[in-house]
Amino acid sequence: MRICYFGLYFPDYIRNLVIRKGLKHHGIEVVVCRASPYLKRSQIFRTLWWAFRRIEGELDAILVAESSQLAVPLAWYFARAKGVPLIFDPFISLYDTNVLDRRLIREGSLKARMYYWLDRISMALADYLLADTEQHRDYYVSALRIKRDRIFVVPVGTDETLYYPRPYTNIGRFLVLFWGKFIPLHGIEYILEATKILQDNGAEIELDLIGSGQTFEEMVSLADSLELTRVNFIGFVQLNELPMLMAKADICLGIFGHSEKAKRVVPNKVYAGMAMRKPVITGDSPAIRAQFGNRRHLYIVPMANAQALADGIAELAQDEQLRERIAQEGYELFCAKYTVTKIGERVKEVLHKVLVG
Repeated sequence: MRICYFGLYFPDYIRNLVIRKGLKHHGIEVVVCRASPYLKRSQIFRTLWWAFRRIEGELDAILVAESSQLAVPLAWYFARAKGVPLIFDPFISLYDTNVLDRRLIREGSLKARMYYWLDRISMALADYLLADTEQHRDYYVSALRIKRDRIFVVPVGTDETLYYPRPYTNIGRFLVLFWGKFIPLHGIEYILEATKILQDNGAEIELDLIGSGQTFEEMVSLADSLELTRVNFIGFVQLNELPMLMAKADICLGIFGHSEKAKRVVPNKVYAGMAMRKPVITGDSPAIRAQFGNRRHLYIVPMANAQALADGIAELAQDEQLRERIAQEGYELFCAKYTVTKIGERVKEVLHKVLVG
């Protein structure tokens, strides 16, 4: 089997990285046809056009990468010219992400409507779609009017050659760690408020925050106003440096935001923490409950609730056996379902259903 992996994506972004590596592991040839998301629109189409035209030999399918709504019409043209099915892995709705979740675009504005129709048209043009959770599948059906039987669920998982258990390297402090792009979905304000509660209660717990993004400056200001003394804003780090920093953590954090999107996702940081055999605390949501057991694979707390998060951190800090059990059971579940091999197997099954029937 030979497929073209098409679109606007960063090759080290975990969603496409895991799928491409997983497919190759199962003997499927993956031909890359990629343009950088940083290019101007005219350059994007020109780059993709000539990259695809240089492909020699037959293809069995075209798979469009995450967040590549803009590239789907061109992929559709190539798929029809080649007589092969077009599969699109939107991963996110551009409208949901930019308008409703991050609130970068005003609802009802021309740009908001543009994002909505870009979602609708790109998903309608694809023969089949991938979704990372059942809840995202439901959203595509209800909000974007996509037929359910055209959507296959493939979890995010993570790359176990990058995230794997390492020796515990922390000395002299109990460390809670968050890493991410500082977007509203992450709910970092609740992490900081929980840290304030712990600090006021005399808990000797340190918090490292890795990354930067939309809410970074706001969160630094909030930490200052809360007079937090054990919080470290580390900023951006290279991907290959991140696991070494995670190895120092006693607890890893997921997401805690209150948006509707937060209820539909299982972020890579959750899978990565499990893959590194760390106890992970994350916010309660239908997507999380559908895949994981509370106090088994993860420690789950109510979303947008600083007190509940503080209580959870305090309990895990005091109960080493509970930390160990969650870390072990989470790791075992990750190995059973969410490795590169397992995700590749899921996508291979999708391709088989699409191509064979």
